[in-house]
Amino acid sequence: MENRQKRFEATAQFLLEKFPRERENKYDNEEWVLYETYIPQVLALAANYNDSQSKPDPLIANMDFVNLLVNAANWLGMAIGAQERYDESLELLRKAEEILDGPAGDIPTRKMVWRFNTSRNYYCMGKFQEAEALLSKALEQAEALGGWYQLVYAHLTFSSLKTRIGQLGNANEHVDIAKHIIETSGLAARFSWLSSYTAYRAGDVAMKQGRVKDAIEEMEKATIIGKLVKAPIGILCRCIHAYSKALAMDPTRAEEAEHQRQEARRLRAQIPGDSGDLDDESDQVFERLVKMDHR
Repeated sequence: MENRQKRFEATAQFLLEKFPRERENKYDNEEWVLYETYIPQVLALAANYNDSQSKPDPLIANMDFVNLLVNAANWLGMAIGAQERYDESLELLRKAEEILDGPAGDIPTRKMVWRFNTSRNYYCMGKFQEAEALLSKALEQAEALGGWYQLVYAHLTFSSLKTRIGQLGNANEHVDIAKHIIETSGLAARFSWLSSYTAYRAGDVAMKQGRVKDAIEEMEKATIIGKLVKAPIGILCRCIHAYSKALAMDPTRAEEAEHQRQEARRLRAQIPGDSGDLDDESDQVFERLVKMDHR
């Protein structure tokens, strides 16, 4: 039993390194390489564990194994969701929830992140009530924990939801709260990818409300900070695309708008894999360039 348990734990530890809790937000085909290579191993390990439970000396689940199951289901669900396969993504996220409610025990931060991820999947499916219910609980957890990062993230996710359902005043309230937290949380916050994302969300709301000056300023800020923090190219493309649209709202800045439009096109052409028809410059195309945690 001792050697079998050690092998089980060593395998779980190895696979956990392949499915860490956080992954770089970039556009490439690495998700599918991991899926083809390591997901079968995760499933085999889980089956081995389950089979052992009805036998003498069953395998003991340690936290590496539990975290592996949560991370693999959660991360793969988000990767599939990024391909707009939302029904499949939801099934994987539900599997992650079963683990969080079962063998994982009570881990508030993990459940909070799961609620962020699943709420985004829901509102991308048009299931806004389900999304808001999960987001409300996630925001409560973020407020209880008190860290600036998760609080900003919660309010930006709420802003995205409220923008989608046309509640622009409420969306702007969440953006303003996120901006205040960023501005009062030190340099690390002000020069982070979340600062760029906050400006993007603020600019998106401003454009939809027709506040041209604010839209231009926020989208310019999103682009500048995005470049400064070396945001993944897909995210940067979306920022520049939005900046060009904001500039185009001002007839006196048409030349600048065209320059930014061409820059977004140039960067998009550099993205590995299929970035779509370059002549299709719709918002939906640029939305597909970013992962679920930016939608």
